[in-house]
Amino acid sequence: MLTELDPLLLFANIVIGSIGTGYFIYGKRQSHLLAFLAGIGLIALTFVVTDLGWLCLWAMLLMAAPKLLGQYF
Repeated sequence: MLTELDPLLLFANIVIGSIGTGYFIYGKRQSHLLAFLAGIGLIALTFVVTDLGWLCLWAMLLMAAPKLLGQYF
């Protein structure tokens, strides 16, 4: 359990969660499955990962996934 809250981690969670919400809404409205799943992943990531470095790494990978994998699906 976290005993001390890191302000930078909280800010990163807000930003990444907001981007994830945007991906989620875009994917749902445009029927773009990869963007939809990336949005769900970004939102869930903010609840699961508690280290800032890993959070940023996984968030960048999930944000790039629809563009990189879009050519295959």
